[in-house]
Amino acid sequence: MQADRAFQRLHRIIREEQTRIRQAGIEAFTSGDTQAIQREQRRLEQVQKLCKTLSDLQQQWQQVFPEQSAQIDRPAAGTGAITPQKAYEIPLLQALVDLGGRAECAVVLKRVCEIMADILKPADFDILPSGRDVRWENLVHWTRNNLKNEGYLRSDSPRGIWEITDKGRDYLKAQTEGQPSLTTT
Repeated sequence: MQADRAFQRLHRIIREEQTRIRQAGIEAFTSGDTQAIQREQRRLEQVQKLCKTLSDLQQQWQQVFPEQSAQIDRPAAGTGAITPQKAYEIPLLQALVDLGGRAECAVVLKRVCEIMADILKPADFDILPSGRDVRWENLVHWTRNNLKNEGYLRSDSPRGIWEITDKGRDYLKAQTEGQPSLTTT
């Protein structure tokens, strides 16, 4: 079980590095620095290879130690062992309001995690079978998609940017009136 948590942590670190490298690439693109763009692209490719290697290693570990893998709590949705998708709606909208109405995906995810720190369950931090995504982050992405379809988030935002609409602000206000603030200090 300790190995599984170590693999999860390494996957999370790799994803954070991928986000940082992508941001550096965007900055290089914005400034027109073609050498920096190429450098960040090479680094991203190397990190993606590391991610694949880590996933392969994790599968090998689970084959060698299937009894440990069997002990890992990987509940199916709906068992109560994970936070339901609906629970991410208000924190996601609140995160966007806290961030001025729009922000990059990684920044929004970080803020949602801060808001939901006391709500998220251990199984929410499991890596999904794809070996790439953490369950709670994946559910935030699905929640974003649903909120976008409802008109609470803009559907025409630039790639990687999430924005709340006036309808989303109104919905958040209606859902949280009389409730304690989700914003932590």
